[in-house]
Amino acid sequence: MIGCTRSQCMISPSKSLHVENTSISISSKSIVHCNAGALRQPTATMPILHIVLFEFKPSTTHAQVEDVCKRMVGLAEKCVHPTSQKPYMKSHGGGRDNSPEGHQGGFSHGFICEFQNTEDRKYYLEKDPAHLEFVASLDGIIQNARVVDFEPGVF
Repeated sequence: MIGCTRSQCMISPSKSLHVENTSISISSKSIVHCNAGALRQPTATMPILHIVLFEFKPSTTHAQVEDVCKRMVGLAEKCVHPTSQKPYMKSHGGGRDNSPEGHQGGFSHGFICEFQNTEDRKYYLEKDPAHLEFVASLDGIIQNARVVDFEPGVF
């Protein structure tokens, strides 16, 4: 069980969210935010969320941007676990920025994928041939990239 230190909310193994005597069912792929306070350290293996932001070079064409984005999202199927030979990303997605806040800093596209554990992320970053080939293909297209990884609730 993962819970807020102030007991206003918690996620139970049954995938129910309990907030002040209210129970809400969530799916196994939901991301739950709790603003009640700092969360406790997890007791079980937590998923890793991997966020990638791209700023494309000004010379990059719309067709190149679409190609990169489709290939980035396609990694979820192309990246297979070395033992199971099956895709190992738990969830994935991405798209063009549409935030009205104006804090993009040149980044126009964002992607997020979820790994079951740090070992899967390490394989993806260091050894997965599909991912390494994709990264190499970005030379000359991407001006800047940002990557942030985190375990939900670990601060």
